[in-house]
Amino acid sequence: MNKKIGFIGAGNMGKAMMNGILSSGITSAENIFVYDAYQPVLDQVQQEFGVTLCKNEKELAEKVQIIILAVKPNMILTVLDDIKERISKDDIVVSIAAGVTIEKLSAHLLAETKIVRVMPNTPALVGLGMSSVSLNDFISEQEGEEILSIFRSLEKQNL
Repeated sequence: MNKKIGFIGAGNMGKAMMNGILSSGITSAENIFVYDAYQPVLDQVQQEFGVTLCKNEKELAEKVQIIILAVKPNMILTVLDDIKERISKDDIVVSIAAGVTIEKLSAHLLAETKIVRVMPNTPALVGLGMSSVSLNDFISEQEGEEILSIFRSLEKQNL
């Protein structure tokens, strides 16, 4: 995949996804950008994965084509409000926040934004994941396959 992938949030699930993406060869570390409000977490993922750090979520949204929102559900709408003006019509917004529907996400983004809602399960943290993926109507078949490849990388990692 030649798209740049950004993670807003680098907690356990974000790190598991970065590991899966890099371990499976979907893309290289120079194509992964990360922002987290907690600097020690950023330092850890940069050291562990060699990813590019961003100083805030707005900078990240400007640099990537796939934005993975790996923040707590109570923070996601605030993050969307902060970045929505920096998301282009070709970008894809992926949410892993439990309980936040595509409809709720789209209400905080510009019209026709490409949105994917994913519910990965906790075994993804150890490379044995399974995810439920929902795409909105603006995602093409090829884009859907790219997103699925990301979440397939959380299955049976290096076992």
